[in-house]
Amino acid sequence: MLVGSLMAQGGIIATLLHNMLLRELVLAALILLLLIRFYFKYVNAATRKNERIRRRRTRQTIVNTRILLLVLGVALVGVLAYDRVLPHFGYGAQAAQTTASSARSSVAKISVSAQATSQKSSSEKASSVTASSSSSAPVTEKRAVAIVKHYYKEHPNDSGADVDSFSFVQKGTDSAGAPVFEVGGYINNQDGSTAQQHLYYVHKDGKFDIAY
Repeated sequence: MLVGSLMAQGGIIATLLHNMLLRELVLAALILLLLIRFYFKYVNAATRKNERIRRRRTRQTIVNTRILLLVLGVALVGVLAYDRVLPHFGYGAQAAQTTASSARSSVAKISVSAQATSQKSSSEKASSVTASSSSSAPVTEKRAVAIVKHYYKEHPNDSGADVDSFSFVQKGTDSAGAPVFEVGGYINNQDGSTAQQHLYYVHKDGKFDIAY
């Protein structure tokens, strides 16, 4: 029983030490209880018929309440400074938590950066990409758009995927003179209009290149 009680008290103390808002609320509640206690004790002392006893008890009640109120007030100010003010200068309750969070954030950023670099490298090496199942049917205007759209749906992090919609532009030729279907990649502007961001050359074999 004694061990369980001590463990429970230890859990409460640990909670108070690590929860800023709870610490502040507990101190504020103690101050409120102290004021309520002062009211009832003062009323009880002031209603004494014996004047000497009445003066002595009211004076004692006021003095004791002032001391306790001063202690709790200083404690509340200290806790507020420790929890709310000192962290802005790198000290206080959040300093250790901020350091640990920064370390975890740095590790996460390094991991994400390495992954993004790997994906970008793979994208740059693939100057000509092939959509799956493209060779099973002849390429048409609609199918050219579908090939590009399907590829970037499956590879949203590759180069040229930073668009909102795709649309057929025209039939043309690439720099080598081979016939291609030109597909535009468009971004949506805030005013509701669209602007072309990329141009893709879709070849008859289902492969496509990024013109720009």
